[in-house]
Amino acid sequence: MTVQDVLPSVSYVGNGAQTSFAYNFRTNDPTWIGVNFTQDLSGINVNIDQDTNPGGTVEYNVAPPNGTDIIISRQSPVTQVLDYTRYDPFDSTSHENALDKLTMIIQELTARLDGTIDGIISTIDSLWQFTDVAGDRTLQIVDKSKMLRTTGTDPTIQLITVPLDSNIDHQLGTQISVYRKGTAVVDWIGEGGVVVNSAGLSSIARVNGTVTFIKEGANEWLVVGEIAENP
Repeated sequence: MTVQDVLPSVSYVGNGAQTSFAYNFRTNDPTWIGVNFTQDLSGINVNIDQDTNPGGTVEYNVAPPNGTDIIISRQSPVTQVLDYTRYDPFDSTSHENALDKLTMIIQELTARLDGTIDGIISTIDSLWQFTDVAGDRTLQIVDKSKMLRTTGTDPTIQLITVPLDSNIDHQLGTQISVYRKGTAVVDWIGEGGVVVNSAGLSSIARVNGTVTFIKEGANEWLVVGEIAENP
């Protein structure tokens, strides 16, 4: 058995068509592979011979939407399950497997210490990414941690729709901001069965005002920010 000197993480950006994503680092079990985007995930495959062909693939039933960040990383359990019995023959294979696992754990810890894996995740989550919106919009998976910048002009009304989980399943805690750049009024509604809580009307109060949609439960969202007050 061998463990290659490779980064135990790989990242992709979905294009709306690709359904299979490869990783090239060794793993002993598919449950040791973590994926940040799990919508329509069909399975995680591990190549049979991890010595000569390490890695495997992550498969989706439906291609991740265009612009979706996909991070595949190894997360080996930090356990020691090898038990030696006195006077038994020395099992070199079990011994080597245990050493391989320790090496993989060290690789993962090293990657986190030097910021490689966490740096990828924090960069994706912390940087504002602007997306111009000229018309109505239903909140998409790719809108997570983004600022939707509405560009419509008066007397147009731009409508933001918060979708049902059964249609678009945003992760709990997802935050999506909307910036009223244009003069068009920006309102929002919840798709049938979705509760959208806000302290006021379902509208951004003014031009250059912003609000943030936060998913707080199944089919329940909170809106905070510059919300038009009730008359």
